Amino acid sequence: MGLVTAVWSLFGSTTGMLAAGLGAIIVMPIFAVIGAFIGAAILFVIWRLMGSGEDYETAFRCQASVAAIYPVTALLAIVPYLGTIITIAWGAFLLVEASVSVHGRERKTAQIVFGVLAVLMILSNIASERAARQMERRFQDVGQFENMEDMSPEEAGRKMGEFFKGLEESSNRSADGDAD
Repeated sequence: MGLVTAVWSLFGSTTGMLAAGLGAIIVMPIFAVIGAFIGAAILFVIWRLMGSGEDYETAFRCQASVAAIYPVTALLAIVPYLGTIITIAWGAFLLVEASVSVHGRERKTAQIVFGVLAVLMILSNIASERAARQMERRFQDVGQFENMEDMSPEEAGRKMGEFFKGLEESSNRSADGDAD
């Protein structure tokens, strides 16, 4: 995934994007290994609760097999919302298959467990993706912080005051909309 991120960063126009992409080549594998052990531990607990007698190594192997789809899912992430849904559904399908063929669990039980988890993850990821897009639009609308280093301290202070006032108004509008 780090390599895919690095390649995509080449299409960015800023030096920061390129540095982030090259940093991903180093950082992403480290996080992937740490995440693999944590993910396997979570799956181990889930399978134990489902009645599996398999050990942690088996859970890790199943998790590692599911991780083989990560390069493809990194490309799917380009498509907003749909990429997230496909990625999570595909992973859930593979975990159901691992539950049946490796852990000897009933298909229906595995489908219920991983189906519910997948739905919760999809809802959570879509909500966070939506919130991130809304926040990005708000920051683009602000746009007033460009060339801030060229401003006088008074002008920068005035712009910051306007920003916080707009942020407060936006927050109040969101709270009023939620109350309805």
